[in-house]
Amino acid sequence: MIKILNSLIVIAVIFGVKGAEDQLDAVVVIYRHGDRTPINPYPNDPYRNASYWPVDFGQLTNTGKLQHLELGRWLRTRYQNFLPFTYSEKDIYVRSTDVGRTLMSAEANLAGLYPPVSKEIWDPDIKWQPIPVHTAPETEDAMVAGKKPCPKYDLLQKQLFKTNYFRNISHINHDLYAYLTKYTGETISTLESLEFLYNTLLIETIYNYTLPDWATKVFPAQAGTVGVPQLCHTDVYPGTSTFEGGAPF
Repeated sequence: MIKILNSLIVIAVIFGVKGAEDQLDAVVVIYRHGDRTPINPYPNDPYRNASYWPVDFGQLTNTGKLQHLELGRWLRTRYQNFLPFTYSEKDIYVRSTDVGRTLMSAEANLAGLYPPVSKEIWDPDIKWQPIPVHTAPETEDAMVAGKKPCPKYDLLQKQLFKTNYFRNISHINHDLYAYLTKYTGETISTLESLEFLYNTLLIETIYNYTLPDWATKVFPAQAGTVGVPQLCHTDVYPGTSTFEGGAPF
């Protein structure tokens, strides 16, 4: 049975599938990329200059690499009696979104999961071996990135955001959107744009940068609460979950 590990931009979760004799037959591991820098700072962002950050915008940091190295080591310990210590393509298949930070996260994770042993050691000074990470262009990826064109899904999305539920959210938070638009210098009018801003402010907080006074009045409490429905809308509008699940492995 092939063990499948997926690298994509979602929260980490491990599923164990058991057979008739209560035996573990397969493991699917889905994890998010590690620590990254902001993807696209807002126009009035005091930290939008690249000199404030250790790597380019939207890239995996050294902290993110270590996070996945440690996660890979944890997976090795957790499944040491299930997954062989030596690599074989018959045992594992890794799929990542076609994004630098997720590909690098997968590679760092595999470095922890498969440190070279015995005949796998190809350079005594390098405790690492290359393990294949498969991917596909985002516009062709229906399984992991979920960005392959789908007219039916696009229609459902449009219908979703026209529901009273989401219209009510926009109405209630009109003042918040206007407030954020005024101070950020960019139009904040949707939950998606709010989510991007929230993530930027969160990362700047993690890096101990002082947020502007206007930001501390709404972050994290108010901005975070408003963004929750964006993550839960499949429960609100039946039908989208079928499409968001992606293609089977």
